[in-house]
Order: sequence, then C-alpha cells, then structure tokens
Amino acid sequence: MNFRVKKNTVKYFLYILLQFSATGLFAQSQTMILSYEDFVQLRQKEAPSKGYLNISDISGSPYLNRAFRKGSVLTNQKIKYVNIPLRYNIFSDAMEFKDAKGEPMEIKFPEDIREISIGDTVFVYHSYFADHKIRKGYFQLLNRGKAQGLLRYRVEFQKAQPAGAYKEPMPPRFVPAPLLLYVSIDGQPAVEIHKTKALMALLGDHPKELQAYVKKHKIKLHRAKDLKKLLEYYNTLTK
Repeated sequence: MNFRVKKNTVKYFLYILLQFSATGLFAQSQTMILSYEDFVQLRQKEAPSKGYLNISDISGSPYLNRAFRKGSVLTNQKIKYVNIPLRYNIFSDAMEFKDAKGEPMEIKFPEDIREISIGDTVFVYHSYFADHKIRKGYFQLLNRGKAQGLLRYRVEFQKAQPAGAYKEPMPPRFVPAPLLLYVSIDGQPAVEIHKTKALMALLGDHPKELQAYVKKHKIKLHRAKDLKKLLEYYNTLTK
C-alpha cells in the first residue's frame, strides 16, 4: 500500500448521502444505527492509481495505530455505522476503513461526518487556524461543551539519506512530531494553545476562578489531560 493515501486505492461513500436523502431519513431527529455491511455496501468506487513508494519501503509508521480497530462513524444526518474496522493515517490526515475483502479504503468527504470513534477515542473533522489561514483536519476530541479541547497528531516524512564518510545510509522514514493542542469555542475555528495567559484571553470570562484552578491543580497546558481538566471545569462555570 502506498503511503500517499489520496493516490492509493480509494473507495468512498458519497452514495450513502444520496441514498438516504432520497428516502427522507435525514429529517429524522433520532440517530439511525446501521451496520458495517451497510457502510461497505453503500460506498462508491474510484479507480486506483499508483504512486512511487510503498509503506514497506519506509521505516516507522504513518498511523496512530497500524492495526485496524472496531469503531463507529456518525454522520451529520444522524446516521451511525457501527462495528467498522478503522484506523487514522496521521501523515495523510485521513481515516481508513477495511472493505469486505479486507482492503484499506479512505473515508472521503469528512465534512459530512460528525465524529468517528475508534475504541474509546473520538475524532472530529474540525476547522483550525494555522499559518494565518483557516484549515481543516482531524483532531482527537478531548472534551465536549462550550470550550472543546482538541489534540492534533503529527508525523513527518524524512527522505532517505545517502551514506557519508562516518555514517550509514538512512532509509526514508516516518518520524512522530510533537503533539499540538487546540481549543475551539462554540464550534469556531480552533486556536493552538501554548500558555495559560493565551487560553484565558481566548475564553474571555471567569479569569479568577480559572487562575485559582490552575494554581491548585498545577495545570500544565502542554499536557492534554490537564487541558481537558481545565476546560471541563470552565464549562461548568458557563452553564
């Protein structure tokens, strides 16, 4: 399989939306639960294309977890597909699932998906600020509520290095990069958070309570679990 997922064998499920919009099911207020077989059956096929480098030629891994794990896909139209074998390709920022033949496929049109659960981990496709632009990508959802913490995974691809006078040649490889933490308020584009002061400015209210909480619980915002705790506390203050 090629590490360029967009140039890999890609099958997606646009047909899901067409099928159910025709039957009027999008108007339902309750979540409709469908099976893995439904998920695979309603996908639309796209012809494969070839790339120039296989994952087997690269050390390291582009995946959060290389193995597929059972999970679920919830669409914006409240259709939930369960028992789907899923994994997250960090490098290409794509969610992959297995088809009925066991082949890995990329889930297309992530804007139509509310959230994806892999085991106990929930992912959302969310807008965020980066390089003075608004972009979109997958984040691990840390908490729910008015202020949401979002964790962004990263993997860098390093090209092969030839042998030198005092060093062995290095194969091409995937190298994990530092995680990034973001905060979104009321569903707005997420902002990367480095310091408590910047977070206080973003949240805008309850500064005294938050500062006291940070001091009491020794909150460090470079730790995802601490950001989650602080935002969960903040959300209780805004109810």
